[in-house]
Amino acid sequence: MDTVIIEEIEEQIKATDSELAEILNRAEQLRNQKTELLQRKVYIEMNADLYAKTRQTKFTKKELCDRWKCSGTYFQWIKNACQLEPVEQEGRILVYDIEEAEQAREDYLAMKKAGVL
Repeated sequence: MDTVIIEEIEEQIKATDSELAEILNRAEQLRNQKTELLQRKVYIEMNADLYAKTRQTKFTKKELCDRWKCSGTYFQWIKNACQLEPVEQEGRILVYDIEEAEQAREDYLAMKKAGVL
């Protein structure tokens, strides 16, 4: 009779070990998932400014000069030759639409290449 009880207890121990192994496995999966989510969060936080700049549609003269790696004088030539107008003004700072500015730059380069300027 004692052997029957001992066998039942051993089966319960094996079942408990099995459940415990499953729980530990799931805990490891959750730990890995949490680590991945934290890494994604840190990456997004670190690159938030960069991401915002890629979505930006309006730029100041200085930002356009930095983007195009040109001087303020060169920007003025593009602005004057292609009648590039600001879309808004933030205090004393003029803001230009990126699509209009890029098109003006392309037009300026085409006119320069054609010898019009």
